[in-house]
Amino acid sequence: MKKTCIGFVTLGFLFGLTLMGCSAALDQKTPSTAVSAADTSTAVFVIQLSGKSASPEHAPSLGREKDEGSSSIRNGVITLTKGSMKIVTNFSVTGTEVTIAIASVQVGNWNANVAFYDANGYLIYQGSSSFALNQGTTPTVNVAVSEITGNVSFGVTIPGSQLAYSASFSNATDTNNWYYDRRACNLSNNALCVDGNYLYSGSLSYASVPNGGRDGYAIYGMGNTSYTNYTFAVDFEGLTNYMGGYLNPIILFRVQNWQSNFTLSPINAYRIDLVPPDSVSSQNSWSFTKYDTNSIVTVTNGTSTLLVRGWNHIEISVNGGTIIATLNGATLFSYTDPSPIPYGGIGVGSVWETGSAFENVQIWE
Repeated sequence: MKKTCIGFVTLGFLFGLTLMGCSAALDQKTPSTAVSAADTSTAVFVIQLSGKSASPEHAPSLGREKDEGSSSIRNGVITLTKGSMKIVTNFSVTGTEVTIAIASVQVGNWNANVAFYDANGYLIYQGSSSFALNQGTTPTVNVAVSEITGNVSFGVTIPGSQLAYSASFSNATDTNNWYYDRRACNLSNNALCVDGNYLYSGSLSYASVPNGGRDGYAIYGMGNTSYTNYTFAVDFEGLTNYMGGYLNPIILFRVQNWQSNFTLSPINAYRIDLVPPDSVSSQNSWSFTKYDTNSIVTVTNGTSTLLVRGWNHIEISVNGGTIIATLNGATLFSYTDPSPIPYGGIGVGSVWETGSAFENVQIWE
């Protein structure tokens, strides 16, 4: 007597897949071994794709109308094996549940392998289980299906700052195109040293030099209109063998004009003064000043323990009117200028008869 047995194949996806309703187009390959009809049954497999425990970010779309990506399930294969016997059934997935009837399946213990393929023919899910098919029974077969994965390596180029200029001051060519104002500069120990000895010009004396005329500078790219938004990075330290050990390095940026020939006008630039803790006085003090034609305005100042003895590292980022100064890896100050100096080069210097050293100058754009 011929019986019909029904097997339920529940696919428990690891990634939270839930499908409801599927239709199947069957393509069966039945075994060539002749068996008695009394020893066979029709196995009906109801495949429900579900995975309530899955992670939604990994859930592929399964036959969604608006998702035609290659990760969607398009075809499946059920392979039943028993000893040397093998039944292969192909089906297509176009909905959310598929019912597959396989006739003339010999009763006994079978292994079931379920595989799913995407629209490009890649195997993307696979699982297997075993079940017993007996006359007069309705077995339920649960097949856990796992995603087939691989490893991908990506090389990513992230657009960002480009190094526009650098000078390590390891040789004389690094000083090319630098302009020195009222101070001799020399290379020593891979650093540009601003000499603390004041350079007289003609009959001028300290008293006749207007507004800070005793300071000395080394300037690069003064008035260069291509230097607009950039980050200026430099290492600095004060030299203790000048002015009784008082230390006061100077950093300049967006330098349009400076005090050539000891005149105050025109002069357009930003300036930061820094007094490290190894100075004999005013330790850890700093100030930020804007020079704008005939006006000199101290924008902000204070003291900071970010300054350290010996070498320090400062980075000044200018973007439009926004100015951020980072000292030894932490923010020293930030300021938005409502009427910014729009462009200009960079510079370093030293107050009065103090001496300072600078190295590793970089401009990033």
